[in-house]
Amino acid sequence: MNQSDQALNRYRKALLIYDQAAASQMTSPRLEYQKVELEMHLLQSHYQIGSEDQPASIFQRALGAAQRLRDSAQADSQELTSAIQQLQRGIATMRNANDPDQAKASESNLKSAGL
Repeated sequence: MNQSDQALNRYRKALLIYDQAAASQMTSPRLEYQKVELEMHLLQSHYQIGSEDQPASIFQRALGAAQRLRDSAQADSQELTSAIQQLQRGIATMRNANDPDQAKASESNLKSAGL
C-alpha cells in the first residue's frame, strides 16, 4: 500500500470514529468541526490522487456536520466560521480541479443550507 492509500485510509478511519460517536450521541461542536475538516481533506485528496469517494457525497457529509455545528447550542462562532471557510475552500478545490458542475452544485447546496 502506498502513502497516498495509507493517508486515505487514515482519513476514512477517523471519519468512521466520528460517525460512531454521533451514532452514540457522543458528539460535540468541536467534533463536528473536525469532521468538516477531515471531509475537506478527503475531498482534496480525491482530486489530487484519486479515490473511489464521490466529491458530492464528501461535500454533503461535511455540509451536514457544518449544519449540526450551526444548530448546536454550544457552538463557537469561530468554529462555525472556520467550517464555512473549509467548505468554501472545498468548492475552490473543485473549480481548480476542473469540476465546475460539482462546484456549482456544492455552492448551491451551501447557500440553500443558509451557511
